[in-house]
Amino acid sequence: MGNAGTRPLSTKAAFSGATITVSALSIIGGAVAMDCPTNSVIGPFARLVDPFSPLLFAIGLLFALFALLLGARRLGPLLALVAIGCGGWLYSEYRTISQPLHPEAATDVRILWFNVLASNSESADRIVDAALAEQPDILVFTEAGALTSTLDRLRATYDFVSPCEKGCTMLVATNLKVVRTWAMRIAPGFPKRYMVLEYATQSGKRGFLVANHLAKPWMPGIAETEIARLKSQYDWLTGPVAVVGDYNMPPWSLPMRQVLGSTGMRVIRGQPASWPVAAGRFGLPIDQLLVRGGVQVGDIRTFGAGLGSNHLGFVADVALP
Repeated sequence: MGNAGTRPLSTKAAFSGATITVSALSIIGGAVAMDCPTNSVIGPFARLVDPFSPLLFAIGLLFALFALLLGARRLGPLLALVAIGCGGWLYSEYRTISQPLHPEAATDVRILWFNVLASNSESADRIVDAALAEQPDILVFTEAGALTSTLDRLRATYDFVSPCEKGCTMLVATNLKVVRTWAMRIAPGFPKRYMVLEYATQSGKRGFLVANHLAKPWMPGIAETEIARLKSQYDWLTGPVAVVGDYNMPPWSLPMRQVLGSTGMRVIRGQPASWPVAAGRFGLPIDQLLVRGGVQVGDIRTFGAGLGSNHLGFVADVALP
């Protein structure tokens, strides 16, 4: 009878210990990843984990509350407070490096960004049809080699179409007045995946449009060099700047927080998820729009559902100062 009476308590204690362990490991994993430099011993692993830090803190909080219900009256509340504190700190950092939408702002430039996917040539005509239907002033495709068969259509619609041959990684088209444009390599061993367009609107406003496609952030040696070059290129630009790009990480990842913090660029708060497509709204916003120099965004919406890519793009209505 004595042994039978203690079994429920032992089982309850075991479950409590397991939930405390899961909670603690989730919180520690998220906290370490979000501030661990890429060039450290566990840096590449941290870059794989830190996009999911908000989720890890949420899991940590949930299991801490389970532990409290199972009788962990000290560790349960303590872990819950730590999870809330870590999540709150990360959210405050995100608010610092982001700016809200300004629906009242009058649109000067409509920008479309889309990662086509290099192997997605079968969807080329559908992609161009969908893009032209949005009537963007500036159209930007990355992994654009799949669209070489549509270049004549784009040239018939836009006054400026950047050179793009088989394997090209960046394509920009616009009917705005082009002041100057250039492309360069920013990641060792990768093709030119950084392009700048200085343009002027019909009303005489001028601005920079930057397009970039970064390497995977967990690639040591390459990722740090690329981020350093990216910062210096952003710092060189003056006046109104809008940047579109596939960063392969969300804005709360450490390298992105460092880029945004040091350059004064701001991500758009609440930008929709873009990858993987199958995750829908629960994916990660790794395709981003950054702004600086008084640029405001009135609206940003997803683009590219059902067009064969593993990314979603976006269409943004931008107001220049």
